[in-house]
Amino acid sequence: MVLSVHLTLLELLRRGAARKSGGGDIDTKAVGLWAIDNGYQVNARGRIQSDIIEKYQAAN
Repeated sequence: MVLSVHLTLLELLRRGAARKSGGGDIDTKAVGLWAIDNGYQVNARGRIQSDIIEKYQAAN
């Protein structure tokens, strides 16, 4: 079940258009895909948690 939910979220993120966050030049699609690939849980829609964005920025 968890794997199927993970794949569904990943599919939704990959299908969506890349968007910039309101607070800067962050590609939320790239952050979401990075988070999933690195084991973080993110929603397919809505905001990405600030701590995940910070970890993404530190890794890239």
